[in-house]
Amino acid sequence: MRDSEAAREALQAKLVQVAQQVKEDTELKEKYQTSLIEEISELKSEIEQMKQQMARREQEHIDEMATHKKRLAAEMERQRKEFDHKTTELELTLRQCQQTIVKLEGTVLQLNTHLIEKRDVEKQRDTWKAHHDSMEASKKDLQVQLEGASSYIA
Repeated sequence: MRDSEAAREALQAKLVQVAQQVKEDTELKEKYQTSLIEEISELKSEIEQMKQQMARREQEHIDEMATHKKRLAAEMERQRKEFDHKTTELELTLRQCQQTIVKLEGTVLQLNTHLIEKRDVEKQRDTWKAHHDSMEASKKDLQVQLEGASSYIA
């Protein structure tokens, strides 16, 4: 009985020791769970903050792109107006140049006509001069013949 009493006391001591170990393990487990819950909570909070930062950045980027798009649209409109204005100016200049060309072609035509008339007059003058020179030569021949006949008669 003593043995069984000693075994019972040893068993009870072992149970107390196991109970103590279970209590310590349970406390450690609870501390670990609590620390895990806190860490998870902190990570969730960080994730939420990151989501908010990303959302803000994304919105800022969207706003920036919208502003850039508006600037580009305004610049394109300004360039289009400038292009239209230059095109209109160039068309007016082209019309003026075409009118000048037509006037100059008319002047060239007049000058060519005048030149042809001048050549015709010069040709007629040359023909008249040749005829006049021929007549003068004939006149001199006749004068010489007349003088020769007058001296023959006299």
